[in-house]
Amino acid sequence: MDFANLLSAYHQRVNAALTRFLDPLPFQSSPLVNAMQYGALLGGKRLRPFWSTPPARC
Repeated sequence: MDFANLLSAYHQRVNAALTRFLDPLPFQSSPLVNAMQYGALLGGKRLRPFWSTPPARC
């Protein structure tokens, strides 16, 4: 698997995990929850999970 595919796979896994934690929050239409979803699910923040997940599995 090349780097781009591996990064994409981690991106999808991290987004799915974040969505699982954010979806059950009450008041889904509140400005606070909207801001949390926007900040957490916005792209560009996926290198840290990409670099930290494989060593954590060892």
